[in-house]
Amino acid sequence: MNPSNNLVISTHGLSKIYQGVNALQALDLHVARHSIFGFLGPNGAGKSTTIKLLLGLAIAWLGVWMLRTTPAHVIAEPALH
Repeated sequence: MNPSNNLVISTHGLSKIYQGVNALQALDLHVARHSIFGFLGPNGAGKSTTIKLLLGLAIAWLGVWMLRTTPAHVIAEPALH
């Protein structure tokens, strides 16, 4: 079995900048189907930003991400938003 077929969330280099501040920097994340995954970290670590990016509530600055239910999203050059 191809390991990538078992992923429900996958990111590579996912980044977001808010008003010149790195809110998320080069996140590589792989979550397998039927697994339990928690986001833990201090304030400002990028937990909420990651969820917002994956749900489409914010626009990524750079990176690639895929949810099992949607096609892959690729931002090859920094977004100007």
